[in-house]
Amino acid sequence: MSHRITLAGYLGTVRYTGPVQGTSGTWLGVEWDDPKRGKHDGVKDALTSKYIEALHGSSSQEQVILGSSKGNIIVEAVNLDKIRGKLADLSRLREVSLDGLGVASYDPPGMIQRTSPSIRGLDLSKTLLPSWDVVASIACELPALTRLYPEIFSRNRLLPPTNAAIMESAFLNLTELQLNGTLLPWSEMQDATAAMPNLEIIEMGYNSLKYLHTSDEYPPIKKTVRVINLDSNACVVNHGKSLQRLIIPSNSIDAIPFPGQQQDFSSIKHISLSGNKIQTLRDVDALSSWCPGLEALTLSGNPLTSQAHARPFTISKIPTLVTLDGAEVEFSPGRHG
Repeated sequence: MSHRITLAGYLGTVRYTGPVQGTSGTWLGVEWDDPKRGKHDGVKDALTSKYIEALHGSSSQEQVILGSSKGNIIVEAVNLDKIRGKLADLSRLREVSLDGLGVASYDPPGMIQRTSPSIRGLDLSKTLLPSWDVVASIACELPALTRLYPEIFSRNRLLPPTNAAIMESAFLNLTELQLNGTLLPWSEMQDATAAMPNLEIIEMGYNSLKYLHTSDEYPPIKKTVRVINLDSNACVVNHGKSLQRLIIPSNSIDAIPFPGQQQDFSSIKHISLSGNKIQTLRDVDALSSWCPGLEALTLSGNPLTSQAHARPFTISKIPTLVTLDGAEVEFSPGRHG
């Protein structure tokens, strides 16, 4: 045993000498120095009997095709058996995606929590779940759930919640909710998020929103919410007292009026207005009135940015800026004066 051999230019070490089930004669099990020379990892014809423990082979190194590459990218992966063993333990799962799987209902009460109690992120994109009540029933069994993502209800059309008790107990730890591409009205989002006491991030991109209606009929946005993403809608935003970050690119905004007495964005530190239709320096002047403590601003993709003096004017009008269009703002004497 452990004798070194050479064959056709390949070097190897004899790890086994003896019979092999289903064959005749004496066999040598060789661990080749070059893993490309070996045919398997010591298991003959997929039998359960392992004759040698090879350094190279399918148990320690495998070729894996990346699914997102459509077969174009092949990588070498090591110790996949160990990884498979961990994944087989559903109680360890932290992130779960049911994207496009056509899920239409949920398991009997208690089964989800017994099976996968540690889930923190859940993707329900393109499922067939009918209502917020059903989603809440699932979330009730996931005490660690903090994120429903990404584009979680994309192409879903959820009926409004009707069971207040379930809603109030389902999303106690949820901090991030993505409702991109759902065509969900702003008012229904307000209704659903009223039962999410620790919500911090709301994404409502690609929902064809035109105005963020507010009335006493619907609960206000939670004061815990600090980020709202309204990418690619057609919104008019006129409130956001507790917000720290507002993302409204590609909303066809062509002008920024000066704020009224009841309109308050003073808490906002970051705002993205890229890809809109803002044209004049007056709009920047108005923006500085909306957000007097603004630290980060994105204006790229607006006609305004093609003007030679747009950047220095913006910096002078918003002295609190730290970054503009992703570039650090240089301090100059008298800027804050």
